[in-house]
Amino acid sequence: ALFPQQTGTYDLDPASIKLGIATEGRSRSFFFSAQLKPMLTIANGARITVKAIPTATTAATGAVGRYSMKVSTEKRSITTDEAITVLMQIIGNGDNKTVQPPKWPLPEGLEMYDPNVIEDEVFKSKDQITHRKTFEYLIVAKQPGTYILNPQFTYFNVDSSAYTTLENKLPRVTVLKGSNTPLVIENDELELAENYDTTTLHAVATSHYNSPLHLGLLGIILAAVIGIFGYGRQLSKSGKLDPAIIRKKKAYELANNRLKKAHEYLERNESKAFHEEMILAIKNYLTDKYKVPALHLKKDQLIDRLSTDTDLDANSISQLKEILYKSEQAMYAPGLTSDLRYSYDAAATWISQAEN
Repeated sequence: ALFPQQTGTYDLDPASIKLGIATEGRSRSFFFSAQLKPMLTIANGARITVKAIPTATTAATGAVGRYSMKVSTEKRSITTDEAITVLMQIIGNGDNKTVQPPKWPLPEGLEMYDPNVIEDEVFKSKDQITHRKTFEYLIVAKQPGTYILNPQFTYFNVDSSAYTTLENKLPRVTVLKGSNTPLVIENDELELAENYDTTTLHAVATSHYNSPLHLGLLGIILAAVIGIFGYGRQLSKSGKLDPAIIRKKKAYELANNRLKKAHEYLERNESKAFHEEMILAIKNYLTDKYKVPALHLKKDQLIDRLSTDTDLDANSISQLKEILYKSEQAMYAPGLTSDLRYSYDAAATWISQAEN
């Protein structure tokens, strides 16, 4: 989904995708792969022309595209102590970041506060990106009466190449007089309270500042802070507070737990789910054990990192590469069969050897 930011003509280059199609006719085992036939497919490029929209003559909202609007209010009768709440929901296929809440005219006697955005969702609908945005308006009445609200939303319609204003008149709202009437003093002459002939004074309580009790409490607090700090440093040196060290120590245990889940798929002969779970177990183990972001690296990048950043020998890395290759091949080439039990045993053995 492309949302233009400025006018002009833009050329999108063709996209090429190289595929490997598995073919039959070659012996397969755990350490020997099937023949892959390369194929290249190319998607055509495209030219996009972005035009400028005309200057708005009305209170436009920055919305460009195709839009619809719904408005609602819960109450039909309130007092001047309350506020009228109006919800405006707009749905369209434009850029949601540019859409601002509209200001629409109010009858005399009403006052509108700045609206709030209570919903801003973007989702895929069929073959396009659509967004839904909901604005909440709070409106107060300065005086009782009957009012009609007519919310409006103006946007640039790409079908008609013109600005379109959506309107939705709400039912009448009756505002009754509330209790928030101002206090009126009818007599300007104010009477002062009488004078007191006597008064009673009380001594201020004795302060414990700088007393032995005060200094002793400060000393206890200081000693506790020093003790907590020292204990924290001791834990840090021992690795008990370092999440990376904790993960490293528990890497083997966590890997075995993940392999148990893969074994469940093995028992049900669910090949794709089995290989996905097994690859996940191996890569999580590498992340915990060697601090290598295995889940975010491609297979070749992962092998290079293991060769340079870990103490694994070349033979172990070669075995791991073969395990990952066979599992990925089984996942993305469903036509090829694989020995799930053999793959599981190979992965479990490799993790056990790496731990030792």
